[in-house]
Amino acid sequence: MHAAALARQLTDPGEGRCLDLGTGAGLPGLVMATCWSATRWLLTDRRLRSENFVRWAIGVLDMGERVSFRRGEAAELAREETLAGGFALVAARAFGPPPLTAECATGFLALGGRLVVSEPEHEAATRWPSAPLRRLGLAMYTTGTEPRFVELRKVTPHEDRFPRRPAAMQRDPLY
Repeated sequence: MHAAALARQLTDPGEGRCLDLGTGAGLPGLVMATCWSATRWLLTDRRLRSENFVRWAIGVLDMGERVSFRRGEAAELAREETLAGGFALVAARAFGPPPLTAECATGFLALGGRLVVSEPEHEAATRWPSAPLRRLGLAMYTTGTEPRFVELRKVTPHEDRFPRRPAAMQRDPLY
């Protein structure tokens, strides 16, 4: 995902809280935080290697006032009281297949919040079917072509059982 190009196509969330789901080396979160100077970001990943690098990058970029890192399984973090339903925007790049990404992200999103996911070259509509997304409180909002992405909105509360534990999501995907 070309994070800077993506940030230019999306509505700036202002002072909203944003989350990078499975940040890896800090993308797209660090770039989007640079583009949107008023946002506050939480970058998440389950790997210690990512944590070490991203914490270092946050320091080098002098972003410690607005950007932080949290290591853990996304589905578990999304159920924490201080994180659940508290984000205006969740960004994901190569986090996982659409059912896993949507299920983890919905736990973090506030009503009206947006999930933005980078997409491969093929048709996004087939990867994001509306019926299962409704169970997560999500609805397709828009798609972009350069770079390719989908934007979903949190339009209703999700069912209480979501997000499920990682093993349950892998064993029985939502779609």
